[in-house]
Amino acid sequence: MDIYLQIAWNSLTIAALIAMMAASFTLIYSVTRVVHVAHGGVVLASGYFFYFGWTHGFGFVGAAALAVILAAILGVAINALVYEPLRRRRPLTGTAGMLASVAALIVIQNLLLAVWSSHTIVLHTPLERVASWAVGPLVVTPVSVLILSVAIPVFVFCALLMRFTKVGRAMRAVSDHEEMAEVVGINSKRIRMMSFAFFSAIGGLAGVLAALFYNLQPPYAVGFAVDAFSTAIVGGIGSLGGTVVAAIFINTLTNLGGFWMTAGIKTLFAFVVVFLFLLLRPQGIFGKKRR
Repeated sequence: MDIYLQIAWNSLTIAALIAMMAASFTLIYSVTRVVHVAHGGVVLASGYFFYFGWTHGFGFVGAAALAVILAAILGVAINALVYEPLRRRRPLTGTAGMLASVAALIVIQNLLLAVWSSHTIVLHTPLERVASWAVGPLVVTPVSVLILSVAIPVFVFCALLMRFTKVGRAMRAVSDHEEMAEVVGINSKRIRMMSFAFFSAIGGLAGVLAALFYNLQPPYAVGFAVDAFSTAIVGGIGSLGGTVVAAIFINTLTNLGGFWMTAGIKTLFAFVVVFLFLLLRPQGIFGKKRR
């Protein structure tokens, strides 16, 4: 029983991290209708920005702030240089947006590879000097506590932002009907830019935590994109609560599968779950069925 409690705790930690990536991904999609898989590159780039800040004397908090700001700028730049020019030429379809996003992801990954090479970067921070805690049968690490301490307020912030603020209401208006939003005076281009800024910053925060949890390698960009995309699909594209539930469900299932069978096929469980949802419930857990 003790090992299952530890698996549950580890799954919750990873789920919180991936849910931050997926939540920012799905909220960008809900406003812009772009399958922004380049978000995985933004998340990873933020980890490298944090590493740069930490190794150049910014301190832990200063390096994290630098990473989040640069992630927001990178997200806005991708929108301005890739998606908006496509919109000016013709309506941006899902296929065209996704292909452009994949290209942006490859560019980001290769830029990271050119600057920092393919070597694994291990971050050495003050968290390493804090011993893990034994809470009953559980072993709790400082990084896992930090991830959950950051993720929960982030989810609350996103929910409150979208529901109760003027910006959030404008984002929902653009999401529901962009042309009608323009008629009532909402600048949809500006709202899209703000969405990329806000939610890329949240993805950047996830990137900082991922750097502490996983270390850094350029190929992780694709892995983060796949994790965010698959979690958003299972939870329901555009559903904030769905991404959280889906992240917990997928990671608990994959970790249990890895424990019962072999860790080498953990990823297979995730793809099987995504495939079954696409086949049986394509709108996801909390997504609305399209008529």
